[in-house]
Amino acid sequence: MIDDRKKLILKAIVDDYISTAEPVGSRTIEKKYNLGLSSATIRNEMSDLEELGLLNQPHTSSGRVPSLAGYRMYVDELMTQYSLTLEEINVLKTVMEDKIDFLDKIIAKTSGVMSQLTNYTSVIVGPRLMYGSIKNIRLISVDKKIVLTIIITNEGIIKDQKIVLENSVTEDELYRLENAINKNIVGIDFSDIKMENIVKLVNDARVSNELVLAVFKFMQDSVEVVNENDIYVNGQANIFNFPEYSNVEKAKKFLNLISNRSDVLKLMNNASDKDKKIVIKIGEKGSPIEDCSLIVSRYKVSDNMEGFIGLIGPTRMDYRRAVTVMDYVTDIINDKMKQITANKEDKNK
Repeated sequence: MIDDRKKLILKAIVDDYISTAEPVGSRTIEKKYNLGLSSATIRNEMSDLEELGLLNQPHTSSGRVPSLAGYRMYVDELMTQYSLTLEEINVLKTVMEDKIDFLDKIIAKTSGVMSQLTNYTSVIVGPRLMYGSIKNIRLISVDKKIVLTIIITNEGIIKDQKIVLENSVTEDELYRLENAINKNIVGIDFSDIKMENIVKLVNDARVSNELVLAVFKFMQDSVEVVNENDIYVNGQANIFNFPEYSNVEKAKKFLNLISNRSDVLKLMNNASDKDKKIVIKIGEKGSPIEDCSLIVSRYKVSDNMEGFIGLIGPTRMDYRRAVTVMDYVTDIINDKMKQITANKEDKNK
C-alpha cells in the first residue's frame, strides 16, 4: 500500500504522461497540478515511487514515466470517470438510431465509430455460442481410415467434416460409437461435458481412443466455432499517431499482430472475463501485446450467444476515455440486439 500523497503524485504523473508522452518532472507536477507540495517534496516522493516499481526513469534527467505496475494501479485505483462530450454522445447515438436490422452491419459500423472516437485500433468479434449441444450425429465410412462426420446442433446448424485417422476403423465400430454418442452426449451442453463422459463413450462403444477424441473434437468445434470473417478491425493505421511507434520494427510488429485474425481472436478470448463487464490488459511481458494495452468487454445477443469488443493502443492509452467509450458502446450493442430480437419475434407472431 502507498499513502494518499504518493497516490496523488502517481495519478498526476500518469495523467500528464498520457497527455504529453514526455517524461514528467517534479517542477511540472508542482506547477500544473496544485497539490500543495514543494518541488523537493514531490521529487522525494517520485524517488520512492520508483523504488516501489511504479515509476521508471528512462534517462538521467529527473523526469519519470509510469511503469506497467504504475499503470495498473492507476487503472485499478486512481483514474477518475471521463464524461463523454455532447458531440461524442451524438456520434455514438447514430449507431442506435440507424434502421439497421442486420448484426454484421451494426458491428461493422460500431467498430468504425469506436476507432474514430478513441483514435485507437478497434476490434469487434461477431457473436458465438457460449455453449451448445448436439441434436444428432451420423458417422459414415468413406474409407478404412476416413470417416465422414455429420452433426446437427440444437440451433439447427448442420456441419460435416471428413476425419482422417491413423488406424483403420470398421463400419461396426462407427455404428457403435454413433449409438453411444446419441445415447450419452446428445442434448448435453458442451460446457457440462467432462472427461468421464468421454471415457464412458469409449467403454460403451468399444472403439479406440483415437476415433472418440477425433469425433469429439469436431463436435466441440461445431458448437464453439467462430468465423474469422466475423472479426471487424478498424483504425490499424492509428498506431502511427503515437510517438512510441515511430520505431519501424515496433510498428511492424503491431500491424502483423492485428492482421492475423486467429491471433486477434485468441487475444480477445484470453482477455475476456465473464464476471467483469470490462477487462484491461496492460503490456503483459511475453505476450503478443507486451508493448500495448488491450481493453475488452462482452456483448450479448441472447442468453447463450455473445461477442467481444476491444480497443488496442499503446500502454500510454487514455484509459479514462477509452473505458467510457467502451462501456457506452457495449450498452448500445446490447440494446440494439434486444431491438432486433424483439422485431424478429414480432414478425414471427
